[in-house]
Order: sequence, then C-alpha cells, then structure tokens
Amino acid sequence: MKVLLINPPNPDPPPAYFGPPYGLSLLGAILKAHGTAVLGRDYDRIATQDMLSDAAALVEEERPDLVGVSCQSSNRAAVAALVRRLKAKTPGLRVVVGGPFATADPELVLRRSGADWVAVGDGEETLPELVEALARGGDTRKVAGLVWAEGGSVRYAPEREAFSDLDSLPSPDFDLFDAAANLRRFRRPRAEALAGPVTAAGRRCLAMHSAIMLLSSRGCVYRCVFCPMSTFKGKPRLHSPAYFVRQVAAMARRYRWRDFVFGDNFFTRDRKRVLEICALLRREVPDIRWICMTRADSMDPALAREMAAAGCREISYGIESGSPRVQKTIGKHLDLDRVPAAFAATREAGMQAVL
Repeated sequence: MKVLLINPPNPDPPPAYFGPPYGLSLLGAILKAHGTAVLGRDYDRIATQDMLSDAAALVEEERPDLVGVSCQSSNRAAVAALVRRLKAKTPGLRVVVGGPFATADPELVLRRSGADWVAVGDGEETLPELVEALARGGDTRKVAGLVWAEGGSVRYAPEREAFSDLDSLPSPDFDLFDAAANLRRFRRPRAEALAGPVTAAGRRCLAMHSAIMLLSSRGCVYRCVFCPMSTFKGKPRLHSPAYFVRQVAAMARRYRWRDFVFGDNFFTRDRKRVLEICALLRREVPDIRWICMTRADSMDPALAREMAAAGCREISYGIESGSPRVQKTIGKHLDLDRVPAAFAATREAGMQAVL
C-alpha cells in the first residue's frame, strides 16, 4: 500500500512559517511504522491553482492507493477543489479527508468534496485501520470513526474514542514534508526589526523567522462556539513534560533549529505542568526560542518570568472581544479584568504580548 498525505494551502497563512503539518507528519510516522509506504506534500504557501496542477501530476506519477487530505476551516475550499480535481483526473482514486473542520462538519465536507470518507476525530488508529482494510479487501464500513456517502445518504461508522496514550506515539516525521529545506526557504526578516507589534497590513508580528510546531497537549476545557476544537469530546489529553521536552530536543538537534511554536490551544492551563516543562527546557535545550498561545486569565508575573527564562519570546492571547456580554455569548467566559495585568506581566518578563 502507498499513501499520499496532502496539506492544502491556507489562504491567509501566519506571517512566519510554522513548519511542516504536525498532524499529517505524525500520521505519516505511524503509517510507516505499520509498513506502509508514505509520501507527503505540503502546499501551505502555494497558490491553489498551482497545488491543483502539481497534486494531479503527483498522483498520476506515484499512483497512490489512498490519498489523505487535512482540512482546516481556513482551507476547506481548497480541500474541496483538490479532492474534486484528483478524483476527476484519476477515476477510482480513493480519498479520505480528516482534520478539525472535517470533524466539525463531516457531512458538509463529503458533499462539497466528493471524498470517499471523512475521518472524524483522532486519526492515529482510524487511518492505519482504513489502510489495512483496503489492503486486504476488508469492509471499510467497520472502521470506527469514518463517515461516507452511500445510496444518497450519509453513513456513520461507530464513533471512535479519543486517543489518550499520547506518550506511546512516535515523533512526527517532518522529513515527509521537506522540513529541512522549507524551514530555511520560508525564513523572513526578524520580527524584532519591524516597527512595532503590528505590521502595516495589520497582521501580528511574530518573534522569529520560521519555526517547528509541536504540541504538548490536545483539546481545550472551554467550549467557544467559534472553535472546531469545541466539538471534540472528553478532557484535554497531555503529553508528559519529559516526553514533550525530549521531542523538542530531538527536533532541535535533527534540524539544527532553535525556533519553535508550541501549538497547544491553551498552553498554560496547568500551571504546575508548564513550570515543569520550563525547568526541563532550561536544562535540556537552553538555547531555543519559542512562542505559544494561552488565555489572559491564566498568566501571572512569576509564571511569565519562568517561561521567558526557558526561551519563550511571545505569547498570543485570544481575547476575541472586550464586551462581557459577547464573552458569555461565544462561550469563552474570559475574565476581562485580568487582561491588562497579563499583558503587563508578559512585557515585563521581556516577551511580546499579542492581542
């Protein structure tokens, strides 16, 4: 079996390159561990029309048995166009779409793209089981977590439980997406050289050139109505601090890179855990720089100082609105009175605070 994993372009990517797609790189590593041949293609900063032509040529050349496509809310139009093009160009090609937006609205993704399946939720077990079923001619309808169209109706396989043993996973295989070349290819002028925290285009200013994104956790305890993560059930799942820092150190050595994005939705949710991560980072990889996202009501001066000492250079705070009524309506429930203090603590620790 040969699987092609594709990350479609984001129409409004961050001003700095955040490295290869974390989720697809992890799925690629898992498939390779199961003996599957895997190809990857990252179109994150490629025009949609160029992606459509290149992907069609790649499928014609490589003849994969299955194409897996990652779908975010921002790139859903590109995903639909890609799947339609590939299936029109290659009759019989089998395509599965997964990711946050596919999980949030699988029926819409099926209808717009014409994919064979949508994978809902975590794919660490779903994708290998789908590949195995296809390889042996088994019944894909028995693979938990899949959604497909049949006889004019949408069919759902049994729901798959959230994957919880995160420390049992391999490191993501960023080499599938040319990490070494792209980290250097997409470098940009240092954000510190720009005049002020916001560029002329009104975009946030990031404290690095390009970076490797890693996750220390999945999910969020909040249920903001605008966030696809809110559809995921169960409690947030965590890597142990030791596992996460080993992964950071390994990537820093492999790619000789010092800039990272810790892409957790709510990095400082567990204060004690973050302090442990910071202590390990100072000991194991003291020369890296990193940025993260969190809530303003989970920051304090002492925590900010420890994060800065461990290499943190910027914190993005999702405020969304200064209206308490809107905060309640959207389900964020942020304590707005704590926002100024969080920004002050961040700046006083020597980091940039992004609104």
